[in-house]
Amino acid sequence: MSWVPEPGSLQQLLQLLRVANDASSQALILKQFEVLKQHPDWARYLMFVLINCTSEPDHVREFAGVTLKNFVLQNVTTIAPSVQASLRADVANILGDNRSVIRRTAANIITSIVKKTGLAGWPELIPGLLGNLNSQSFPILDGTLYTFQLLFEDYCSELDSEALGQPLQFILPKLFQFYQHPHEQLRFYSLCCTAELIFPLPPTLILNMDTLLKGLFLLVNDTADKVRHRVCRVFVTLAEIHVDALLPYIHDVLAHVLHFARDTEEKVAIEACAFWVAAVESPEFKHPLKGILPNLLPILLQNMIYTDLDITLLEIEEARSAKNPSLGLDDGDSQTDWNIRKSSCHAVEALACVFQDELLPLVLPMIQQALNSDRLWQFQECGILALGCISRPCRTGLSPHMAGILEFLIQQMNHPKSAIRAITCWSMSRCWEWVSNNAAHSNNPERFLKPLLNSILLRMQDPSMKVRHAACSSLAILEEVGEEVLTDYVGVILQALMTAFQTYHPSTLLTVYDGISTLATSMKDALNNEQCISLMIPPLISKWNALADNDENLLPLIECLASICSALGTGFLPLEPMIVPRSIKILENTLLQHAVAQQDSHYEEPHYNFLADTLDLLSAIGESLKNLGSLCQHTSLMPSVLECTRFAAPNVRVSAYGFIGVLAKFSFELLSPHLDAVMQGFADNLIPEVARVCSNASWALGEIAVHAREAISNYTPVLAPLLVTAVLESVGSDPFENVCVCFCRLGLSAPNFVGPHLDKVLKEIRDMFRNKGWSEESESALLGLVSSVVANPAVICTHYTLVAECILAHPSPSQDLAQRFCQIVHYPRISLPSEWPRIRSSVPGRAMTALKRVYNVS
Repeated sequence: MSWVPEPGSLQQLLQLLRVANDASSQALILKQFEVLKQHPDWARYLMFVLINCTSEPDHVREFAGVTLKNFVLQNVTTIAPSVQASLRADVANILGDNRSVIRRTAANIITSIVKKTGLAGWPELIPGLLGNLNSQSFPILDGTLYTFQLLFEDYCSELDSEALGQPLQFILPKLFQFYQHPHEQLRFYSLCCTAELIFPLPPTLILNMDTLLKGLFLLVNDTADKVRHRVCRVFVTLAEIHVDALLPYIHDVLAHVLHFARDTEEKVAIEACAFWVAAVESPEFKHPLKGILPNLLPILLQNMIYTDLDITLLEIEEARSAKNPSLGLDDGDSQTDWNIRKSSCHAVEALACVFQDELLPLVLPMIQQALNSDRLWQFQECGILALGCISRPCRTGLSPHMAGILEFLIQQMNHPKSAIRAITCWSMSRCWEWVSNNAAHSNNPERFLKPLLNSILLRMQDPSMKVRHAACSSLAILEEVGEEVLTDYVGVILQALMTAFQTYHPSTLLTVYDGISTLATSMKDALNNEQCISLMIPPLISKWNALADNDENLLPLIECLASICSALGTGFLPLEPMIVPRSIKILENTLLQHAVAQQDSHYEEPHYNFLADTLDLLSAIGESLKNLGSLCQHTSLMPSVLECTRFAAPNVRVSAYGFIGVLAKFSFELLSPHLDAVMQGFADNLIPEVARVCSNASWALGEIAVHAREAISNYTPVLAPLLVTAVLESVGSDPFENVCVCFCRLGLSAPNFVGPHLDKVLKEIRDMFRNKGWSEESESALLGLVSSVVANPAVICTHYTLVAECILAHPSPSQDLAQRFCQIVHYPRISLPSEWPRIRSSVPGRAMTALKRVYNVS
């Protein structure tokens, strides 16, 4: 006898589900659901509503299904086997429901069950779904293919496993049949399923690759935009990760994607651009691609021209800027999104990077034709844009033309159309490297640099917001590449930036901050004088004082001040009393706001960059002044920093450990009272998978080891094995160098605990010393390594070559240090003379020659 719900309980559940989409009632509903969940037949009630209550609105049945899905995810193992079997049968049956929202809900319940039991735990599922594909009913086919799509997202390998009988070999032929189904939704779902197989590339798909590609070729002219888009996306994925599969059909694929490049549906054309970017990276595609360039480049350039809609939006923005030049960026600006114009630019640049000067005979006539157009300004704008795309990768071939190009760009900076002035600023930024090199090596260094720079600085006060933004961005690039030639212009550049800083709308200040920060980083010596400081600092401090502690406009200012602090060094000292106490307060208030929000969801979480950026600013101050002084004593600074080391957001922990490292290096007296609490946090953060946290934590621990020495020896037995694991797991990744240095430096505090682990990581440490530029850190690391070797002399004999090569990495040891090194490399010869011939014979000739020359080893 089938299960029947108790009518009163069913009505109670339906009443709750009917108001479930009312936001004001959800908290109460969820609370009542928690009570109802305790009912032994809770899952059956939900399934009954989903299947049988067809007179209810869709949202009632859907919410019952979603609630059931979540319940299954949390409690499937506690549901009685008989109830589980009933649920599985029922949910499989409603895949053919007449309402699409119910079909999708059923599919999600199925995948939730599979997530908990695996496909092997539901052996009837795949045969049942395959049987559904023989149906002529659209709802059944739609629900089944959607279910397959969800399963393919997570279980491609399992579907092709021998343990399950490789059901994929039966599923794929069925999917290929649906490529030609008259209903576009079924064609689309079958494509989505096979697309999920491209990345894992199971063996069954490899065997059916020809069938897949031939099926895709039949769909390139499909009437459904989403089908053509998906076909092109599959070509892109294959070009990115399995290019070999395309090679037998390379000319057909190129012809089809060229067809997609002309598609009237923008998403399809954008996908085609992604294909050119991926394909041009493959050497096998270079020659075939070269053959279609005469047909491809005109399409790409055509797609770079502003559309009528773009022009309308630009005109609205131009009128808005003319009315009020101080206004900021329009949040609705169509150009902030990835579109066919930007993707075509990216494709042209990718092609230029590979073909370089070979591209010029084809593309230059097209650009020249656009620039000379007397029809519409947008053709000229497109030509300038294309010129910018090729300027860097084709700079050798363009060099003879560069004088004319630059003179042309200077003229266009005064064009009546703001769009042309803006794109000219961008294209000019692509030429800055050539301009800087010319100024550095020319008899007339000002020929191009001065007029171009003056043009950019003038455009920073353009009536158009877009032009101002483009000019500031262009200037920042010049500051990066033109360090050698800008010394004489620092004053005029800074004047322009500070004028912009005081006149721009807050929403457009980001590019100004970037310009100031880049100038400080690139030209720190030229900037560190009384005239520049008096011009730069007062407006920034005025802004610092005007913004509230939780105003997000403060964040870019904090970053900018950190860059300036690094540039000014001790010149930042007068600002310390204005910056440091407030920074400590910002940390404290942000952590307090976070704690409140964790306790009460009605309160908004703070922007975590207030923590990370403020810690970075304090790090910059500590590093520049070499001491944070008395302003940080007897404050909440260290408790706040310690809390940040436990923060969930990795970028906060990155900055926290960066600051701890600075304190250890320059202001150890502030860190010392909290040393135990600091040391206890390292174990959870020396994990290479979280690369930047691991890197900064390792650096901080290494600095503590240098300055605390024996004070942290009690922690070394725990930390040394963790660092061994971190060294081995971080090889070839960002944290590797810092982790190796940290491990070696621990030998300064507890060599007896580090020494026994040396044999596990000596090869990696040797590689680190070979590749790392020599510095104060390198020296302290080598000293720590030597201390550990001395504490564990057996390693000298078992790994003599590795130890010797680490020592030989030091380019110029002091007399005392050289004497210590000498004792180590001579140790086996003196202490174990019978073993020395064997050890000596194992040393490579080059290393032995160096040992003989530097330390007289024979």
